[in-house]
Amino acid sequence: MLKLWSARLVLRDIESRDVEDFVRWYTIDTEWMNWDAPWEASDDIDVEAVRQFYGKRVAATTTGTRHRFQMETTQGEHIGWVTSYRMPDEHPAIGIDIPNPVFRNRGFGRLAYQMFLQYLLSEGHEKIYTQTWSGNLPMIRLAEKVGFIEVDRQVNQREVKGALYDGLTFLLEVPRFCRSLLPDKTWMMTDEVNPPEITMKPL
Repeated sequence: MLKLWSARLVLRDIESRDVEDFVRWYTIDTEWMNWDAPWEASDDIDVEAVRQFYGKRVAATTTGTRHRFQMETTQGEHIGWVTSYRMPDEHPAIGIDIPNPVFRNRGFGRLAYQMFLQYLLSEGHEKIYTQTWSGNLPMIRLAEKVGFIEVDRQVNQREVKGALYDGLTFLLEVPRFCRSLLPDKTWMMTDEVNPPEITMKPL
């Protein structure tokens, strides 16, 4: 299992104990869906299909560059995930979800993005995007804090609860991202079970 360790947060591969968290997040604790592509939301959730989908991810052998990580506090609480997908130009775009509002506005989102971005840059990705919609102000603020700049706006692309919003695409400015890093936003990568001593990992 691959893990990225920092003083406050661990990014790691999915584990079997995460499956029931996803079942809960897709069926009970669903407030996060108001922010992540709410135009795709559906009340018709097949619990067993969710369980099987994430069970298959656990069973799959993961090697090479990771395209997603689970977020876990250093106290061992599973709080969300970061993920990536391919843009039309074949470069990655990243996203994040923290379903429980208790863990938002505490720096975990910014730290997870910084760790994931450092990881992808170290894997050789030179262009990295993130996307959101104009009604998701927390995500816009996060993108700007870590060094993204808006490069595309699709006016009135999304409809949410009867209102129209713009679709936004941001591109990472690497020098700006590097300036956003603070000394306590350092991490190291390991496949160890126990947390190592945290040391600097330069870009």
